[in-house]
Amino acid sequence: MNERGRLKDELRYLFDEAPIGVVVSDLKGNVLRANRAFAVFVGRSVDEVIQMRTDQLCFAEDAADAQAGRETLVEGLANAFNMEQRFVRPDGAIVTGYLTLRMARLELGDPVFVAHVHDVTARKRAETTLLEERLRDRLTGLANRALLVDRIDRASRRASGLALAVVGLDRFRIFNETHGHGVGDRVILDAARRLEVAFRGAECVARLGGDEFAVLAEVDDAAALGEAVRAATTPRVEISGTEEALTASVGLRKIEPADRADEVLRDAQLALYRAKEVARGQVVTFEAALRGRAFRRVELERALRRAVEGGEIEVFFQPIHRAQDRALAGFEALARWRHPTLGHVSPAEFIPIAEEDGLILPIGAHVLVAAIEQLHLWREAGKVIPEATVAVNVSSMQIRSAQHVQQLRNFLETIEHPECVKLEITESVLLERSDEVRRAVDGLKASGARLVLDDFGTGWSSLTSLHDLPFDGMKIDRSFVSRITTDTRSRNLVRAMVGLARDLGIDCVAEGVETEEQLTMLASMGCEHIQGYFFSQPKPASALLL
Repeated sequence: MNERGRLKDELRYLFDEAPIGVVVSDLKGNVLRANRAFAVFVGRSVDEVIQMRTDQLCFAEDAADAQAGRETLVEGLANAFNMEQRFVRPDGAIVTGYLTLRMARLELGDPVFVAHVHDVTARKRAETTLLEERLRDRLTGLANRALLVDRIDRASRRASGLALAVVGLDRFRIFNETHGHGVGDRVILDAARRLEVAFRGAECVARLGGDEFAVLAEVDDAAALGEAVRAATTPRVEISGTEEALTASVGLRKIEPADRADEVLRDAQLALYRAKEVARGQVVTFEAALRGRAFRRVELERALRRAVEGGEIEVFFQPIHRAQDRALAGFEALARWRHPTLGHVSPAEFIPIAEEDGLILPIGAHVLVAAIEQLHLWREAGKVIPEATVAVNVSSMQIRSAQHVQQLRNFLETIEHPECVKLEITESVLLERSDEVRRAVDGLKASGARLVLDDFGTGWSSLTSLHDLPFDGMKIDRSFVSRITTDTRSRNLVRAMVGLARDLGIDCVAEGVETEEQLTMLASMGCEHIQGYFFSQPKPASALLL
């Protein structure tokens, strides 16, 4: 064999045995030659590959990019073209190669394309897995916030009638703290599976974090979507043989083509937060006014923290009188906030913020200490009877913090007359009926302070709380008192509450009394104590004429 023939055999060997795939095709895409590495890569024999066109081997969606690359080479705009090219094997499996394409000429002078193909399938799969992990919620496997925003953006370009529903489980943080994170995770997983099944055909079902989920769907009736999401999310969980049901609230946002995805999500969440504020278990559709509320809330959150640190929270006092002779019996101490520029901020607005941000703990401690000190000053000055009491509200966060309860108990045990302190606990705090709450209530009772069930009659737990827990008194909610002179049903309910307190041997305070007629009627029923604007609005200690 001459030198030329031997060289051709060596080149053919190098071509056939090259560790990377090499394929040669004519300008029409017909495969002229292929080596073993390329044939193995695409799952075929060399003879099969040579009988095919390159577009038959490639993934259809990549064909346009490959054609564009070949055209740049034909036009002389580049010497080589690189791209990632997907190929389809006979069994349907998709593999990815990093392709370097060049033009060359055969011995007879015909131009051809020569492609060197490196198998990068494993790397692409690893990248895809990593991307999936970055775009998926770890606990539920649902889309996360980043993927949801991307889906909103994509869907809004091609679909109409889109709506986004963001749903949150009501009081889940309290439920989680009460029953433990293991039970909480079970509830989250249950809600996720319910949503997946109910909205299998939706554009996206996502978990935003915590107890919040989102459903993006193309619908004719956005309100119906909100109700369906609320119903699907509401979980029932069995704990120690008892089934508990949680409610869910939903924020709804209709989507227009020009809307930005991140703004759509923000607006839906604002609607959700409004739903939880108004009444749990509701669906609220976003309105532009909610943005203004959100901006004010952010402003108040920042200002409240500065107010607590700077001592801006004041303590006001509202007198409590005996109903029979109208003599002064004590006070309720209340937190008030007057901001230098925002003016008077309603407790209904800043107390919920304080509870969510944990600021209610220092606020509660400040009110308690100030109230006890002021009562002592009034007693020393002879302005109140020795038996006068001061009532202080105890929030849900204070009750659920074992450390705070212990600190509160330690403080009360150091004062001279702990029995003159009334700790008012709203019955909503007692909904969980947990051992933790029971221990907290028993601990506070052991300090010597009196316990009062606040807002009596506004929730289902009232009678159970009076039966199970060591309360010394109860407060009839103002919503009942305000109607006793005009509504027979309310009057009979209040009479029954007063009778219940008398039969249990506990104190009864009617709050929200504003008229002489209300006071007279309550006194005739046997109600012991009265509180309301009829006597005085809450005022600073210096403004009360004792």
